[in-house]
Amino acid sequence: MDIYHGDVVSAIFLILGMIVLFKKKINLTLSAGTSGTNTFVIENSKYTKSKDVELIGFSKALLGILLIVVGVLIAYYFKGDLLFSI
Repeated sequence: MDIYHGDVVSAIFLILGMIVLFKKKINLTLSAGTSGTNTFVIENSKYTKSKDVELIGFSKALLGILLIVVGVLIAYYFKGDLLFSI
């Protein structure tokens, strides 16, 4: 049995989609601003804008379904290089 990179990526998307679907709510923080070391946004800068987003209900379900669909499409259309063989 051959395991490809695409299979691993697909499994990650499917697992994330299932987690999003079955959690009650998802809290996200979106930040934009000047970047510091390793391209992380500097939180203390006066140019940084942050917004807290809470996903519940339809928007959370839509995100979960989209992640699952992306995982299925990757599994169906993309194989990539051979990662390992059992």
